[in-house]
Amino acid sequence: MPKDWPAQPRFLEVLKSMRVASRPKLTELEALAVADARSFYKHAVAILTKQIQARKPRHRVAVLYAINALVTHHADAETAKLYAGRFAPEVRACVAAALECPPEHVSGVRRVLKRWRRRACFSASVLDDAAALVGARRRESGAEREPASGGASSRETSVLADAEDAEKEEEQVIIDMQEPVDLTFALRYLNFFTKATQLGPTVIISM
Repeated sequence: MPKDWPAQPRFLEVLKSMRVASRPKLTELEALAVADARSFYKHAVAILTKQIQARKPRHRVAVLYAINALVTHHADAETAKLYAGRFAPEVRACVAAALECPPEHVSGVRRVLKRWRRRACFSASVLDDAAALVGARRRESGAEREPASGGASSRETSVLADAEDAEKEEEQVIIDMQEPVDLTFALRYLNFFTKATQLGPTVIISM
């Protein structure tokens, strides 16, 4: 990395302030990292791989989300490919570091891996190796699955929709909540929810 990255101070400032996945902060990190990616992508990769191992375990999944934003960058496929190629040798170490998080955050790691597999961001061998780490972590915790309610904040879980659990890829309607929501429904309104099932084979209501 022979050159100094002009955006590095701001990139580090935003990254260090992000304790949970935040849509505005992830968007800014992505914008900073892709602006001059061909000249400075190695800087962004080095910072993220270092930070995901240096941060407190409960804050590491948020860094994994930042990595995800770069390797799945939709506006420029070449930039996404550039980052994916650079991150590929570091995927195992990054996932292993993220998995030191509290049990309720492991589902976030699984969602990222499912998205990478669906989009073929990395080779099957890289993803299989990372998935094995997740499986080992789940066995160590003695739980076949994380509690449905989870412990992650509504801000964090809204960033990546858990629709990857569906067997088929399909168009989705995603509502990105930026603030916690508290709603109460009378039982009769469940009838209206069931009428929405014809819109797709999978309906997820997270309370």
